[in-house]
Amino acid sequence: AVVKAFTRLREAGNDEYLIRAVVPSVDDSEYQFLQSLVDEMHDSSTDTNFRKALTGAYGVYIANNYFVDLDINREMKELQRIQDYSISLGIKHVVLSCAEDTRPFVGKRRDVLFWQKTAPGGRDPTHFCPPYDAKGAAADGFATTVPTTKLYPAFNVDLFLSYMNPIEENGKGYTLLLPVSRKVKIPVVTSDDIGSMACAIFQDPQRVGVTVGVKSDELTGVEMAALFSQVFNVPVEFKNVSYEEFSHSGLPGAAAISNMLRFIAHDEKYALRRRQPPGLKSLMQHMSPLATFQSWVQDNEEDIRAKYFGAAGELGELEELAENTTYHDDGSVATKVHHDVEGGEVEWV
Repeated sequence: AVVKAFTRLREAGNDEYLIRAVVPSVDDSEYQFLQSLVDEMHDSSTDTNFRKALTGAYGVYIANNYFVDLDINREMKELQRIQDYSISLGIKHVVLSCAEDTRPFVGKRRDVLFWQKTAPGGRDPTHFCPPYDAKGAAADGFATTVPTTKLYPAFNVDLFLSYMNPIEENGKGYTLLLPVSRKVKIPVVTSDDIGSMACAIFQDPQRVGVTVGVKSDELTGVEMAALFSQVFNVPVEFKNVSYEEFSHSGLPGAAAISNMLRFIAHDEKYALRRRQPPGLKSLMQHMSPLATFQSWVQDNEEDIRAKYFGAAGELGELEELAENTTYHDDGSVATKVHHDVEGGEVEWV
């Protein structure tokens, strides 16, 4: 997304930047589309290659994806390697896509014992929200050693292409299940808007040492369901489940997603404020206008329709969760879920 943003900048007449892309493997078909957009392609498979990729660079944009393998230790190791090279090579400006380390926030809460420790497989049970915690801890290290702008993206809508999709319920329409109440506004962002913001930050050296948020839109689960219904012309209903129930749904990364949304919901005003930078219009004046959730759904309509609205039953875990969820008149929710505890199957309500 950052590469595309710089490409649009070039097309507008600003060609002062040389663009390098650093990917796990230049031979991987997943990254071939970058060949025509960048000046150089480098792989990060060895320290020699990685050092060469960063040598002589003015700035580095860093986006590390926890959901690739759900391994927070791998993510923190990679971020440390980039920090070490940024120091030794004298990088002038790092833009780090990151988030708050949730541990200081959650640790002070009265309900801290109810927050599930979410790291998969017991590899690191000390983090409440691995996608946030690793980047938050790394950001503090970068900020004290390298000229850094912390970029706080909102909840990435790309998760709706993999985990958060509406599911079909016995031919009676679709349900969007999220572990938030009907009234909570969720700040969301598209990958393209993250790229545009990062590109804009690089053009403004005064943003070094500053934390900048970015969000494309903010809306409730009810509003999201209504937009899916409108675009795909099918009935889509929003239903909320508890954080614990969503965490045990069986989806990869479900516990981490649950606590990401929980962190947002517990201080909605804070989450919205931190992802709405001051001076947004002036910062983004040379970039594309920010998207809306509706425009993102419409732009991705073909992919979403093919993946979800034409292929029912692919995510049985969420379907089972929907079938076993009861919504009471007083607004409370009860879900019957089976999960393993120390080798024995336990029914948990």
